[in-house]
Amino acid sequence: MNSNFAFLSAVLLAGCVQVPQASDPEPAPIPMVIAAPLSATVDAVEVAQTHTLPKVEPEELPGLHNVFHLSERIVSGAEPQGDHALDELQSMGIKTILSVDGKAPDWKAAEARGMRYVHIPIQYSGIEQDQLDHIAKTFRELPGPFYVHCYHGKHRGPAAAAVGRMVLDGAAREEALAEMLQWCGTATNYKGLFDEIAFAEMPTAAETAAQTFDFPAQHMFDGVRAGMIPMGRHWDELKYAAKHDWQVDPEHPDIQLAHEAEQCAEILEHCKNMADFDSPMPHSEEVLGWFQSGHKGTIDLARILRSRGELEAQGVDWRAQAADAYKVASSSCKDCHSQYRD
Repeated sequence: MNSNFAFLSAVLLAGCVQVPQASDPEPAPIPMVIAAPLSATVDAVEVAQTHTLPKVEPEELPGLHNVFHLSERIVSGAEPQGDHALDELQSMGIKTILSVDGKAPDWKAAEARGMRYVHIPIQYSGIEQDQLDHIAKTFRELPGPFYVHCYHGKHRGPAAAAVGRMVLDGAAREEALAEMLQWCGTATNYKGLFDEIAFAEMPTAAETAAQTFDFPAQHMFDGVRAGMIPMGRHWDELKYAAKHDWQVDPEHPDIQLAHEAEQCAEILEHCKNMADFDSPMPHSEEVLGWFQSGHKGTIDLARILRSRGELEAQGVDWRAQAADAYKVASSSCKDCHSQYRD
């Protein structure tokens, strides 16, 4: 048993959350009564902050990051990176992997290890009713334990895991909210995710049983959203480098930063030239301006990173130039995300 879960077991035994112990011959039954929505007068983020939990550090495993064993039946974390990550999940006894990220998962590799993938992409702004119903149905009808993830394992994944904590483990809403914030690290600016867990009516067992849902292993997007999925992964490498004097992440030593910037520029160019954008993003001058600014910033950043040796030989502060180009691109991303993603 890992140290993360061993520590949680002591807390659970103290009565914070009711879950079965490892020695139980049968799993605990699915609760028939789900915690009622909190009063509309409370602030969901404030509840997440004030319902104090013991400090628990995330577990870091090969290809798995920000891992928290929320209960015996639900594990939350980041996207599994590679076969070794799936091997780790298999060794944990995971039976179902639920992804709420936009990227289509490698479900065949999971299936080869006896695990089933279910793909229900959600947004940072919250969980739509049909998505909530399908997530609840997944927890109630597919075998656990479950590994729940988005990309980073900090925002959308923990919100989906919180649904499972309520419908599968019978956790209080205050507990689920606190786990999102205090353990998994869900950002408070994603208020819609907190509000869903605090106030949404969770479907009853009868309601989920009556739903028609075939638990798809992947959901494919097109248009702008399809481009933004790989964009986030390229941008993460640049974001890390910008914070570390333009050095690559040691976990990804083969990364070529100029190439990452060029990939971002290519995606933004594609989005900029599209005739129609995904709803709810309108085809407006404001949106075009963000794409144009982001494209210029990433093109400039790629050029600087490609020629940094030459610039340095000329006595030019290429790091300052790279930081300026990165800031241009980053600002356009933040403006667009605040309007249409968050």
